[in-house]
Amino acid sequence: MHARPRPRPTGPGPHRAVTLLVALVAVGFLVYALVRTLGLERGFPLVPLLAYAPLVLCAAPVALLGAALLRRWWSAAALALAGVLLATAILPRALDGGSTAQEGPNLRLLTLNVHFGHTRPDTVVHLVREHGVELLALQEVTPELAEGLDAAGLGDLLPYTVDHSAPAAAGGTVHSVHP
Repeated sequence: MHARPRPRPTGPGPHRAVTLLVALVAVGFLVYALVRTLGLERGFPLVPLLAYAPLVLCAAPVALLGAALLRRWWSAAALALAGVLLATAILPRALDGGSTAQEGPNLRLLTLNVHFGHTRPDTVVHLVREHGVELLALQEVTPELAEGLDAAGLGDLLPYTVDHSAPAAAGGTVHSVHP
């Protein structure tokens, strides 16, 4: 008695679905790594999303192992490339403590998210005065808050300003004692 070969199912099956899912994950990692490596992040949502690059780097080997165990070799290769790209961008700064600058003068810096411009201008000016801030970077600065900061005397403490204030969370300003 001869066993007949079982006919192969036609159409999309569970194997194709797994291959597609693994490929989509690999493409996601690779696109993320390329955006990070090539410096293509501009504005929302890419800039905040790329803050998670160290976590994505930690997840890449796990995804690579999964692709390899499932024998999805093209996806595994894409995940390996994504991991290498992310590692070359992140690890050098992480391993040397982030110190790539040469010795120079100290600068007292304050960065503050003013929550859609809802922070009181006098509170910001008080913080600058209290801590002897020389460089102030503000996020989510509205035009109204920028005017309020000027009226509260921030310009007397930090006379040099780059103002990109905008409605809601889109604006930002930098104030400095140095030109």
